[in-house]
Amino acid sequence: IECQIDTLLHFYGFTPILKDWGFPQKADALQKIGILTPEILKRINKMRVRLEHYYEFPNKERVEDALDVGIMFIEFTNHYIPVSMVNSIICMLRGSDIKNEDGSPLQSLGNLTGELKYDYKNGIIEYNLIDTGKNILNVKAKAGDPEYYDWVRVLKEEMLEKWLIGDNINLLFN
Repeated sequence: IECQIDTLLHFYGFTPILKDWGFPQKADALQKIGILTPEILKRINKMRVRLEHYYEFPNKERVEDALDVGIMFIEFTNHYIPVSMVNSIICMLRGSDIKNEDGSPLQSLGNLTGELKYDYKNGIIEYNLIDTGKNILNVKAKAGDPEYYDWVRVLKEEMLEKWLIGDNINLLFN
């Protein structure tokens, strides 16, 4: 279970601060980015700690339950990890890609382009808003920053929607 949590957090850019966190902080981080982490995972981890550090043996039924929950958690969360993990993702959004409520292109953005850079190895997300080649807004968040969780949640949902549904998104992989 903890290996799967570490893998998820690594993919979503928490690697630089992962070594400083215990299991509860890791589970909380997943919850903040919108990945279900039921309380039973924390109870199973406590049982593991008691076995590993205090030599308290759980009964057979609790071990079987823990294995079942672990398998279900891993299977459930596997779809949050794309088959090919990448160093960075750049997502380009043109003004004409944004739609009004009726589905028509929003024309008022003109030459505005949004650029989202995601560097999961270093835990950095950067957003640039560009107007006719000139950068007019730059927002940068690092793993652990409160706004980083929001950016990752949006990025995760966008990637999943596009990959699972097969919708066309302009993603460039480096």
